[in-house]
Amino acid sequence: MRTLRSFLLGLMLVAAAPVAHAASIFSTFGLADAFDASTGWTISLDSLFGGTTVTQGDRFTPSGAYTLDRVELAAGLVGGPNELDLRLLSDDGGQPGNLIEVWHFSDALDLFDGAAHPLLGADSALHPVLLPGTPYWLIAAGSHSGTHAAWNFNAIGASGLHTASINGNPFDVFSSPSGAFRVLGTPFSGGPGGLPIIPEPSSLLLLGLGLAAARALRRRSR
Repeated sequence: MRTLRSFLLGLMLVAAAPVAHAASIFSTFGLADAFDASTGWTISLDSLFGGTTVTQGDRFTPSGAYTLDRVELAAGLVGGPNELDLRLLSDDGGQPGNLIEVWHFSDALDLFDGAAHPLLGADSALHPVLLPGTPYWLIAAGSHSGTHAAWNFNAIGASGLHTASINGNPFDVFSSPSGAFRVLGTPFSGGPGGLPIIPEPSSLLLLGLGLAAARALRRRSR
């Protein structure tokens, strides 16, 4: 009897536990993380064309609900201090909106010299929930005066909404080839506002087995 009860308890615990799998929320990389190594978007802070600041960003939309785990992009240093900021923003009517999270890279960029280089990557400390069908913006900006970098273009023909800001002016949004980047996360099974968690099919099967065994136990007790 105790063995059967322990078995039932184990089934119920397994059925109730959420199953998490890290996944690519959005990516413009090709096979083996391929990207265009020779061209990209200019990113600068008081260093280009006599002191121009250029900020660049791409919009992406998750197909499902995820907790953010990591962001990765292909970018290289053209000259100046090796400092770069990457920001995740919400969307406000087709324009970059509120800041969600920011990452700083220091001495992490290889030279932008036309050769493939390692990706920049940063883990999320806040793990915000990204909602399905909701646009977000990934914005790259220099974080030290004199920085001049480049965000590599993708090599798979991906395109979408891009934004650029010159000298702190409002963002200009237009359709363009996308930069090379990837957003990683864990599927989120509980919706906004505390919606109930929906078990995966394997969990539902285990739960059904547990309930059947519980009914058999009650019949035997009687």
